[in-house]
Formats: sequence, structure tokens, C-alpha cells
Amino acid sequence: MIRFQPPPPTTGTAVLLIPGIGGTARSVRPLTRALAELPVAVAVRRPSAAGESSEPLPIGARAQLLARQLADGPCPDGLVVVGHSLGAYIALELVHELARGCPGAVRALVVAGQLPPHRQPRHADDGFEDRTLLGKVTGGALPEGLAGEPELLRRLIEQWRGDYQAIDAYTAQARPAERARLAIPLHVWNATEDLAAPSGAALGAWCEYTSAPTAFAIFEGAHDFLSTRAESAAAQLWRLAAPRAEVLHA
Repeated sequence: MIRFQPPPPTTGTAVLLIPGIGGTARSVRPLTRALAELPVAVAVRRPSAAGESSEPLPIGARAQLLARQLADGPCPDGLVVVGHSLGAYIALELVHELARGCPGAVRALVVAGQLPPHRQPRHADDGFEDRTLLGKVTGGALPEGLAGEPELLRRLIEQWRGDYQAIDAYTAQARPAERARLAIPLHVWNATEDLAAPSGAALGAWCEYTSAPTAFAIFEGAHDFLSTRAESAAAQLWRLAAPRAEVLHA
């Protein structure tokens, strides 16, 4: 299950933040705090409960769940959609969903710390063993508070495994030339020490996903730069969220 918390406002400007694998509302708290009075809704998930299906939910289906939540009320406007890592792909699909169901709802899309789908190497090539997954997500350390919770840790690792499998399934079908491009500005962010999304031709291929301008920004730090460089990221998001007239007269 994936939902925005708190629910996004139905009018005015807001940031929709979709974290990546292992990302939680707590992990992005430095960024949400830095955004201060700007409304922010974070896409959060819970580990699957005992007895629930362990089949990975496709990325497109996750975007549809989020779009359905937004469609429950009046069509929103002034949204800045931000996806980090796996969240970048969910954000991309969410913006496509909103373009069909709520045209004009999204002001800008930010994809952070992720290569474009058709340039992403297969994660299965690294294997999906528990130790490998812990290394990918936490650097090998146990998540905070789970040292004495083996069953919860097991379900969490299963969720991560499903996330990587969902990425592989999604990227294997990525054909940007065969689908309609977005018509909104695309902002591609990466970090100086992030090996998952290094600067170069592969990252530059994000421009194939929109007919509007594509802008690139690089931050100091590693894959978690949205949190470690929260003030810098928040400053950029404030500029994106500002109505164009305010930007022109700033």
C-alpha cells in the first residue's frame, strides 16, 4: 500500500515527494523541514503484513494508486512532483497519469538520483540475496530499531527485493521513443558522489521524456543528497513552486 501523507491540498502549490527504496517520511524529514511553510505530501509505504502477497507491485500500479488518491477530490493545481531513486520512476508515471486525468495539475517534475529507465542496468545482475540488498539500501547496516526484530527485518528485505524486481521489470519495457512525451519542465538532479546516477550521456537521456525544457543540477554529496543537502534542495524547490510571475519579478 502506498499513499501520500498528509493528503495533498486540492488547490494551490504543493510538493509531492516520493522517496526511493528504504525511504520513509523520517528519512526525508530534513527536506520537509527545510521547505517550512510550503505544503509537502510524502508517499509512504508499510512493509507487507504477514499473510499478504509478497509479489512486487508494478511501478505503474503504484503511480495509479497515488493518482487515485489525488483524484478523490478536486483536481489539484501547482504541483511539483519529486521522485528520488525508485521514486523517480513512480513520479514519472504519476505525472503521466495526472496528464491524462488532471491536465495542468503538475508544474514541474524532478527526478533525483536515478538514471532514465531505458539506461538503467539490471539490478538482477548483482543478485537479490539478503546481504546484497542490505548493502544496496543501508550500506550493510541494520535499519534503525530493527536489531531485535528479525521478522520485521525479513519482511522489509522482502519489500526491498520486490522493489528491485519491479525496477527491472519496468526498465526492461522502457521505450521512450514509443510513448508520448510529457509537456512539462523536467529537472534532473544528481550528486557528485552518487554512483547510482553519475553525470554523463546516460543521465542526459532524461531529455527524451519531455518535449519541454530539461534542466540539470548537481549537488555535493552521495545518494542521500536530498537529506544531507536539504537546504540547497529546498531552495531549488521553492523556485520551482513559485508562480512564474513571482519568479520573473524576484
